[in-house]
Amino acid sequence: MAELHGRGICHGDFRPANILARISGLDGLSEDEVLAILGKPDSTKVVTYSHEDHNLPTAPRYLVYPVDWNSIATNTTLPHFISGKACIVDFGESYDMTSPVTELGIPQIYCPPEYTLEGKVGIGCDLWALGCTLFEIRTGRKLFATFDGDADEHLCKVAKVLGKLPEPWWSETWEQRKHYFKDEVDAEGRVISVYSGSNDKSPGPGVIGALVFQNPEPRSLQEALAEGLFYENTHGPGGIQRDISRKEIEIFSDLLLKLLRYTPEDRPSASSLAEHDWFKFSKLEDP
Repeated sequence: MAELHGRGICHGDFRPANILARISGLDGLSEDEVLAILGKPDSTKVVTYSHEDHNLPTAPRYLVYPVDWNSIATNTTLPHFISGKACIVDFGESYDMTSPVTELGIPQIYCPPEYTLEGKVGIGCDLWALGCTLFEIRTGRKLFATFDGDADEHLCKVAKVLGKLPEPWWSETWEQRKHYFKDEVDAEGRVISVYSGSNDKSPGPGVIGALVFQNPEPRSLQEALAEGLFYENTHGPGGIQRDISRKEIEIFSDLLLKLLRYTPEDRPSASSLAEHDWFKFSKLEDP
């Protein structure tokens, strides 16, 4: 991101799905040689809603599942094909910093409040998305996940974790806010739900079945990180679950707080972030 911004370019759609790992060691191999290494692709037939074959020219006959790179990476009998180099892709929403676009195609969960509430586009949008992306890559979880990209639900998640939005967003711009939160905050500076009972169990917009028990939502970045990491198994049930050390939670939350400041001008440049302590970790240990 620092390289892009240094060249006067904003990505406009920065998120984990647009960061790829570079593959090496397969160039120049024949198809048979590649299949011998990666295995024969798994596929499934495409049928109609009534489970019948089709001859439609507008639909494929079959779908091919992606390569299971996790299994290949952990197979000690195979060479190491996944390099340590990351590639940023999908520049369909990118724009020149001097000529910001009027709209972004980035999913709501990576949008900063200034864009959601005011339609303001700029370098700050990339930096906010970077904060959400770093959290997601490290934990395997989305920081401000919503049911269906609902803007009000997203703002509720943001306010619960980061606190009351500044004026005039809180009292005027966010028109639906009064339906979810009171004007004032509690003694700890946290937003207060208008629903009775525990703030943490109160339903928000877009939530179906509010009476179903849910774990309390995190009310700070440190609480969100304390839930640890969980990487889903993309080819079956289960996944990998780990704790995050208290030391890292303290340092990483500091980095994220800088990127997720409500005022876009207060967010640090991407180039300055390289000096943050979180990027200098060589060994994570609890004090």
